[in-house]
Amino acid sequence: MPATCFVGGAVELLPYAAVAAIAHVFRPRLVWMPDVDDCEAIYAKYRAEYDTILGWPLKNDGRFDAGGAGPSPAFPNTDHPCVALFRDSFTFGSEVSDDVVWGNVLARRLGCRVANYGIGVYGTDQAYLRFLEQDVGSGAVVILGIF
Repeated sequence: MPATCFVGGAVELLPYAAVAAIAHVFRPRLVWMPDVDDCEAIYAKYRAEYDTILGWPLKNDGRFDAGGAGPSPAFPNTDHPCVALFRDSFTFGSEVSDDVVWGNVLARRLGCRVANYGIGVYGTDQAYLRFLEQDVGSGAVVILGIF
């Protein structure tokens, strides 16, 4: 029995010692350890660049108009949209030009502005929170895309 305990202890101790030695040697490259003095500056930069509730998008990185919606070449006036779209990159049209985004095509067909509040990689919960933050007007039909 004592020999079994000794062998079992060695089997447990050797991998632990190997991992501890590797971690000690490579730690600066394996784990990011911020300087504690820099943490406050890093957090202040984060708060200045990102939405504090949704995490992203950048508060306005130049992709959005004055009302916070994506560009709509068919109706660039940001006043009184008849439809407001909320969801992810499929709604925003990240992969295509602004002229062929489905919100802009819908705007041309309806003959009124469609405000596109889609953001890449948004979940339904984030799209809903963005809807709550936006003032889309009382006459707008709101479409919350669910994927």
